[in-house]
Amino acid sequence: MKQRPRIYYTETQKAQMWDRWQKGESFQQIAQLFDRNHSSIQRILAETGGIRPAQRRFSPDTASVENLRNYQLYLVDHGISPVSLNAAITGLKFFFDVTADHPELTAKM
Repeated sequence: MKQRPRIYYTETQKAQMWDRWQKGESFQQIAQLFDRNHSSIQRILAETGGIRPAQRRFSPDTASVENLRNYQLYLVDHGISPVSLNAAITGLKFFFDVTADHPELTAKM
């Protein structure tokens, strides 16, 4: 069997998959819509255990110092322990310093 090139589904295509899955269509029926094998559809739906993921509302590229400060205050207001708060801040520092390459956001954390 000839291997097809990898496809990266758009958010619209994924939404179609979820809608059809919730209506009770099989992986095979959904896959035919995209001219793919059922396993490629199963992979998308299985990533979240068959539960439709929440729509992303915030991009890290648009984060500001104020956003990070508000998040820290939110954690404190909801009773997070000092150890957990430290872990969250450390994770944020690593993410913005290394992964997102925005060290200016965490300079005063």
